[in-house]
Amino acid sequence: MSSWTLLSRSEIDDQKWNNTVINASNEHIYGYSFYLDIVSKNWSGLVFGNYEAILPVIIKSKLGVKYLGQINHVQRLNVFTVFPTIPQLMELEELILKPVSYLDIVFEKQLISSFSSIEKTNLILPLNKTFETLKKEFKTNTKRGIKKAENFDAKFNKVPNNLIDEAVKLFQLQKDFGLNKSWFKDLVSISKNDFSELYSVMLEKEHIAFALILISKKRVTLIFTALGEKGKEIGAMPFLISELIRNFSNSDKILDFEGSENPGTARFYSSFGATTENYYHYQSDGLLKRTKELFNRK
Repeated sequence: MSSWTLLSRSEIDDQKWNNTVINASNEHIYGYSFYLDIVSKNWSGLVFGNYEAILPVIIKSKLGVKYLGQINHVQRLNVFTVFPTIPQLMELEELILKPVSYLDIVFEKQLISSFSSIEKTNLILPLNKTFETLKKEFKTNTKRGIKKAENFDAKFNKVPNNLIDEAVKLFQLQKDFGLNKSWFKDLVSISKNDFSELYSVMLEKEHIAFALILISKKRVTLIFTALGEKGKEIGAMPFLISELIRNFSNSDKILDFEGSENPGTARFYSSFGATTENYYHYQSDGLLKRTKELFNRK
């Protein structure tokens, strides 16, 4: 009978692992070994049987204490499986908890029954219609912003990925906080790969907005955006998102907005006709020790 096994990175068969991700109903760039290698040096994997189901695991350490944590540029971790449902969920939960002392982790599904979770919301837009049909669902204010950018003769272009440095500088100018070095380093590393594409809006030869997207079999993931002051004034971001939707419309892909929990950002993404999908944030304290004791009594 098949069971779950925790494998180190060196023990994982990349071909089998990635084959499961690409054939899963919830296929996502987050799951591929080549993406995980960029954003996490020491990730592990829970594998069921002969890779019929898999779950990336990120075990971190702080002051000698091991915990299950999140990583840069991965909104949520997913179980990818060729089965209709996740196999042997109780065994999976036990193995998730076994090597760590506490949790601060986000999962696509409710995987841990012994802890409560905070439900979070992601926004997505299926792109399997013509652009004209999709545009009918745009809110009036969004259409107005798009029209404003068009009236200013703003230009939408796919640009070289090495302009990511300029995009980050634009982002930092408009924010009250800096980016930690690892976040920036990982973003630059992601941008150097073929699965990423960088787009910009230009006004009079100046880049006033950027978007970095990640393309996989089923999803186009909006991983990063930057908007300058001029871009805000002329509706550059509604125009940029609209043009991305146009580019990938009439396809079997889903535009994944990667959030947001910020009410303003959520309203903006919703204004393109996006729908919601939920994911779950788990945080634990000393209760984890008690939970392990309960598992050990079985």
